[in-house]
Amino acid sequence: MPQEEVVVAVPANWPPQYLRDPGTGNPTGFAVDIMDEVARLSGLKIRYEVFDSWPKVHQAVMDGRALVVPDLGITDERVKDYDFTIPIEVEHIRIFVRESNTDILGVESLAGRKVGVVEFNKGRHLMEARNESELVIFSSFEEAFLALLSGNVDAMIYPEKTVWMMAKVAGLDHQIKTAGPSLLEVKRGMAVRKGNPELLQILDETLWHLEQTATYRDIYSKWFKAPEPYWSVQRVATLMGGLLAVSVVILAAWRHVAVSRMNKILRASIRERERVEQALRKNQSQLRAIFQNVAAGIAVLSPAGRYLEINDKWGEMLGYSKKEIVGKTLMEMTFPADAEECRQRFNDLTANRVEGYRIEKRYLRKDGSLFWADLSMTRTFDPAGGSEALIAVILDVTEAKKTEDKLKRANRELESFVYTVSHDLRSPLTGIIGFADFLLEKHQETFDGQLKDCLGEIAKGGRKMQSLMEDLLALAKVGKVETPDRPTDASRVMQEVLKELSKRFDGVENRVRCAGLPEILVPDTLLSQVFLNLVGNALHYAGDGGQAIEVGGERDGKRVTYFVRDHGPGISADERDSIFEVFFRGSSGSKIKGTGIGLAIVQKIARLYGGRAWVVETPGGGSTFWVELCEEEPPAPLG
Repeated sequence: MPQEEVVVAVPANWPPQYLRDPGTGNPTGFAVDIMDEVARLSGLKIRYEVFDSWPKVHQAVMDGRALVVPDLGITDERVKDYDFTIPIEVEHIRIFVRESNTDILGVESLAGRKVGVVEFNKGRHLMEARNESELVIFSSFEEAFLALLSGNVDAMIYPEKTVWMMAKVAGLDHQIKTAGPSLLEVKRGMAVRKGNPELLQILDETLWHLEQTATYRDIYSKWFKAPEPYWSVQRVATLMGGLLAVSVVILAAWRHVAVSRMNKILRASIRERERVEQALRKNQSQLRAIFQNVAAGIAVLSPAGRYLEINDKWGEMLGYSKKEIVGKTLMEMTFPADAEECRQRFNDLTANRVEGYRIEKRYLRKDGSLFWADLSMTRTFDPAGGSEALIAVILDVTEAKKTEDKLKRANRELESFVYTVSHDLRSPLTGIIGFADFLLEKHQETFDGQLKDCLGEIAKGGRKMQSLMEDLLALAKVGKVETPDRPTDASRVMQEVLKELSKRFDGVENRVRCAGLPEILVPDTLLSQVFLNLVGNALHYAGDGGQAIEVGGERDGKRVTYFVRDHGPGISADERDSIFEVFFRGSSGSKIKGTGIGLAIVQKIARLYGGRAWVVETPGGGSTFWVELCEEEPPAPLG
């Protein structure tokens, strides 16, 4: 390997692996001593870069500012970014509690407890995976340790060696203890940035030889084992009398220092608790103001569905006073026709089958009148583990429902008109086109050029109008197709579309590449319309670019998204919002045959199934069209 300087990244303070020498300010510790010895044995030239946190160490390696971290835990997450040598040491993740604690005996005892973890540490991931405790995440070990001593958390999860080393340095090791067995054994090795196999081999081989020597054992003993006692039995016997007197003085001084330190910790804890309580009171005041003044009805209900508390807006919407509503049940003010669905949704929530729900339903006012409301209901729990409560947020959507009904009627009338006009115009158009073609064919030799041009324009205009009528009919029919009982095989539909497009374009099978099309509960006729328009457009506008048109999809629960990606000239940013409007052709489509209805059909199908269609720029040039469809529930007719 070339004798280039290897930059080694280390944290400033993570004993006993990493510390700063108080005299020189240079890095020291177990990991640094091992790195120095490996460099000496292998002839590597190294330079240390010190960072004040683990995230900055990691970022330096990822950015290429450093190549090696001399001692790092080997985890599944880290092997994605680093290559590791053989292990240097083994670390245990343990539970730490206060010495006075008697009821935390292991990880099972932490359920429902406040547990301190450090942000970038394996202990956090372990406890998050169990999801049984109330985790308090700290940015440093010192903050977590102080929270444990002051009683702000019940336990702390952290690597064992580091905790004992830091506690001994602070003189607080007698105030803590471990609880239960090790939660995880973590092997630690030298971490090398991915892509440096030669450097990894040098470090790995040198480290293997070093671990067989007394030098390795001396370094390990220096940092992890207690030194040999200086005072022999004879020396102790000789100086016992003097030491006894000195011990009394030292004990008194130690007690004074310990009490002062503990008082300082307790005062800090009290100040922090007062700050939290003050912030809590402020938050409660703000929440109360929001509760009373928000422009929506809010109610708190018991698990049995009885109103416990409401804001003024909900009383105003119902026409009742707060006193008249509290104690009543949710169903008493529900319109009878909506009661069954409301009762079923409520039962699902209280039985923990769902975390919340949202429905549109009708309520009865005190005067007997009806109004439509959008109801959102969710659960909440007493922080002390007390009884469950339910929170309801209600919006009056009566006017929106009226507008929606008017819009549906208008859409039905418009679609009926379009359907009728398109259908009735097809017969005369067919006749016009047929007669023009007949005259051109029959009198090819007798008509002069101008007359033949006129007949050609008549036939051409007629066919364009016929194509427009067919597209308008297709647009009008969207929403009138029933949802199938079984999911549609999107790959099969795509193959049928490609077969159809091969009649209009050459080499379609080599110009379009399909992969990963999830099936979906949508009629194959509508899915075919989506693919036919999007892939047909891509072949029209970008099919000769040399790169294949890509078609794919992905599923996220009930939502399915398909895409068609081309590498053509693309669509300008100011036209992307308008491209799905009826008859809009765009600057790039003015010279290409078409009616401007195809993308409007795609957007209408997407909206029919609770989704949308949109277009973005393909990296490197071109356009990627996305269509989102939802299987959540049968679509509502757009007309």
